[in-house]
Amino acid sequence: RPPADSEVTACPPERLHALSALFGTAARESGAEPPHASGELSEEALIALVGRHPMALGVLAATFGRSDDDLRAFIEPLARQGRLRLFESQGTLFAGGCGM
Repeated sequence: RPPADSEVTACPPERLHALSALFGTAARESGAEPPHASGELSEEALIALVGRHPMALGVLAATFGRSDDDLRAFIEPLARQGRLRLFESQGTLFAGGCGM
């Protein structure tokens, strides 16, 4: 998910893990990439998913077991139709909802 502020960068996982010790047992690391999705990728499901939570194309490709190029070919027509939008944040291409 892209940061709300373009000046903010993601904390490297190693640093996040080291910092979690400062907060004791209440700390919980999150942000891991999701496991593979079950089921087929449909236009409606993808639009609903990225409409709630913008996602990097690379993460979407891995989640749905597709190559980056294959997923991009699937998404670009939807963006041209105005059903979702593609945008770049800190050098990473994301898909998101049109109202974001």
